[in-house]
Amino acid sequence: MIIIWGSRPYFRKNKAHQKGFCPHCGRFGGFSSFDAMTFFYLYYIPLIPMSKRKRFHKMCSHCSMTQQIDIESFSDIIQNLKSNSAEAVLAILDGEKTFSLEGDDSEPIDASNYLLGAADWLYASGNKDFCVSIVGQLADPVGRFTQAMLLAHMRTMDGKLQEAIDLYNSATQIDASRYEPYQYKGSLEAETKQLETAIASYQQVMKKAPEGTTQLSIGLQLVELQKQCKQFVEAVATYDRLLELHPPFANDKSFMKGVAKVKKKAGVV
Repeated sequence: MIIIWGSRPYFRKNKAHQKGFCPHCGRFGGFSSFDAMTFFYLYYIPLIPMSKRKRFHKMCSHCSMTQQIDIESFSDIIQNLKSNSAEAVLAILDGEKTFSLEGDDSEPIDASNYLLGAADWLYASGNKDFCVSIVGQLADPVGRFTQAMLLAHMRTMDGKLQEAIDLYNSATQIDASRYEPYQYKGSLEAETKQLETAIASYQQVMKKAPEGTTQLSIGLQLVELQKQCKQFVEAVATYDRLLELHPPFANDKSFMKGVAKVKKKAGVV
């Protein structure tokens, strides 16, 4: 006799759904957010409650990883995000690129990037209409870049990837100095198998992003795409750049084996 038992969330309500890349497994797919209680189940029948009702924040459709947050704490987070988003919009409309969080003595943060992160949480809480209202407030010329970025992010969360790519392209034309639209559209181009345009987008990130984790992570993705497209000479250059950014790679046998294979295929001694 097989006994089926375990634990899982039951009695879900306040559901919200969105699309995106999972920070845990890295795959593109759907996320579900909801309020629920975790129960011990037997034959999938909930028997014993194991926790009070919590907010399950963005449960991945692939790996099922999620973040569990107390309902009251989650409500406070959403209220703070809304308040700070309003401050970020005011800063942008005043011609400022950064703003400071109230009661936070740390360095000012990028207003556009803050709004993108806030939109992600607000979608997961069912506050899509608030995001739409923020977009409407950014119609002023000084807000056009952030408006395009926010719209593209929302289209991504709606699963409309080509529309998102087109909007990120618009953002690159509004402000060619920013690397973020190239980064986001490159990920979507790779997801939709537009590999050569994804390569071009990632190359722009490598040129425009400050040295650090962004260049390193994008470089690792770029070199894999270049190998898929048999751009071996270009892949050698990317490997060289990665070694400049992170010299310890030279001691990584797996990494250096990949370098050697690409150099051989590129005819580089």
